Formats: sequence, C-alpha cells, structure tokens
Amino acid sequence: MAEWVRAQDEAVIEGRLDWINIKGEAKSELRYKILLHVVNHASYHRGQVITMIRQAGGEAVSTDLVYYPGM
Repeated sequence: MAEWVRAQDEAVIEGRLDWINIKGEAKSELRYKILLHVVNHASYHRGQVITMIRQAGGEAVSTDLVYYPGM
C-alpha cells in the first residue's frame, strides 16, 4: 500500500472513489479519507490480535507501524 501511495500524484489521492456496495447502493468517498480509514481500522484489528495472544498466555511483539517493512 505504501508503494501505491508513493506512486500517486496529489490529484489521485484527493480524488473520489466510486463503488457499489453489496446492497447495490452507489457510494463515493475521497481517496485520502479511505486511506485514513484503512490505517485506523488496521490498528483496531492489530489491537484485537495482540489481546487474543496475551489472553492465550503468549507474548506479543510490537505492532507499531514504524516496525513494518517499507515504512
């Protein structure tokens, strides 16, 4: 994803993305808002996984974004 973002110009990132959801409804949103949502949503799930690992008695590693390859 980071590679894709770096390859885009400002017009693409600030442009809209249109799609049809599974209910058949037309949707549209600014791409930069979708990208922010993806990062935020991924943080939510990383937290869930770490909680499950700890509850199972495991030791979790850092999930901070700065530890991801390519960042």
